[in-house]
Amino acid sequence: MDYSEVKVLVIHPYYPAHNEGWGIANAFKNIGCNTFTADSNTWDMPQDKYDLIFEVDSPTHIFNRYYPKGFNINYVMDGFLPISDFYYYIPRSNRADVTFCLNRETIYNLKFHKCTTLSYYLPLASRFSYIAHLIEEFRNVGKIYDFASVGNFKHSCPNNFPNTKTLVCNALRESWLNGWYRRSEMEYWQDSLIPLIYSQAKVAVTNSVNDADLITHRTFEAMTVGIPVLHNNILSLKEFFVEGEDYIGFPNGDYAGMVLKVKEYLLDLKELERIGRNGQIKTWKYHMWEHRVKFILDCFIDNNFRDFSIKNG
Repeated sequence: MDYSEVKVLVIHPYYPAHNEGWGIANAFKNIGCNTFTADSNTWDMPQDKYDLIFEVDSPTHIFNRYYPKGFNINYVMDGFLPISDFYYYIPRSNRADVTFCLNRETIYNLKFHKCTTLSYYLPLASRFSYIAHLIEEFRNVGKIYDFASVGNFKHSCPNNFPNTKTLVCNALRESWLNGWYRRSEMEYWQDSLIPLIYSQAKVAVTNSVNDADLITHRTFEAMTVGIPVLHNNILSLKEFFVEGEDYIGFPNGDYAGMVLKVKEYLLDLKELERIGRNGQIKTWKYHMWEHRVKFILDCFIDNNFRDFSIKNG
């Protein structure tokens, strides 16, 4: 399908740098759309007419004075929404034509709080399509870390939940393995170093926020590079990947078992390479942001969002 005649506006926070916002905008551009961006933190929005408006993290700008015209998609990217947040999300979601959420629990909560627009599940994806020409080089990089765990260990969950990512970080620190991990997100200007860091590790360790049923973008990004991923077992991950073939799973909350899994698989580097390669093939084939926006555009052009679903194949 030719997308060159589709005029798209992606609205997302420019600062601090919003990884998914830029990744989504670049994906629309990469498949040939006439793509524009706008900073959601500014007071005034562009006044042109667009075929499709894709908003990322809507509550940051629901009070804008003016609003561009076009078919509006609202992407709610919060894995957890405390009740107070719905007072911000519901008005914006009701103003949109379609709402996408990165986990199904949020869809349920939007409906519970009287959201009137159609809401659908849209999992995250990898925004690392720009490293396609570097894949072979990354594959040949020397492995200097037993594991790598890149992630936001301080935020991404409300105060009334235990921070599982901190527990993961503590377990890895106490493992006496040679690893690369951060308690806080990497500096935004260092973001381009993440593929290199993953390529230098034998396995990537990640955990969904508070064991929620959502796949983090770091999971897809590690698979893009070709590193095997060790992830807590959640249903949404099993929808797209096969445990033991595409990724390595461990039970929710079993951080001692997580460390033992890392040590076990480090004894079989060929098996790690096989799993990493399987996950990489499936991610490049089905789970780049280019795949997600193509699904959206096809549904938008067909005007048939009721049949929207993300599947392998």
